[in-house]
Amino acid sequence: YVRGADVSQDEEALRWLEEVNDTIFTEYNREEANLSPSLHEGYLDLGAFGTTVLNQEYTNGHLLFRTFPLAHCWIDENADGEVDTLIRSIGMTTRQIFQQFEPDKIPKDIHEAREKQPHKVWTILHAVHPRSDREYGKVDSKNKAFASCWVCCESKTLLKEGGYDEFPYHIPRWTKLAHELYGRSPAMECLPSIRMLNAM
Repeated sequence: YVRGADVSQDEEALRWLEEVNDTIFTEYNREEANLSPSLHEGYLDLGAFGTTVLNQEYTNGHLLFRTFPLAHCWIDENADGEVDTLIRSIGMTTRQIFQQFEPDKIPKDIHEAREKQPHKVWTILHAVHPRSDREYGKVDSKNKAFASCWVCCESKTLLKEGGYDEFPYHIPRWTKLAHELYGRSPAMECLPSIRMLNAM
């Protein structure tokens, strides 16, 4: 089915759609895509907490799916009730920071810890949100629809700024009331009984 067009009798279009379908299926089933484990983790979070954070990106020549802990993430919706903003807190060691970011963007205090404290953990925030100040028509990373900013909390330093054409997170919620931002889970219905059993 193609929206706005009847291709049921167009053999060339049907062959193309079949090829695209096979390509997507193959990419999703690649081991390095990590889709099945991420979905399993996401379903566990969804049943327990009512909200899950599934990330989808294209990296190192393939799709990569990851599920991030809800406890480390904060979300927000746009006027249409769609989640379009996510801030994630990550604990990264000095060594990991030098692996991920350009040395000239890394603040002085982390440089000083490189030799003596390679395993020191720093709090890094990754914020993805709609970019309202971009210049339309430009194709660089700082003018994409969604901004991507990496910030070190200790030094209050911007480590990296980039962007995405589309929001890279899927945020399903089990069920929620009209005014709620985070979902409710089946486990929440059982919480009084769980607490009673734990007390007993």
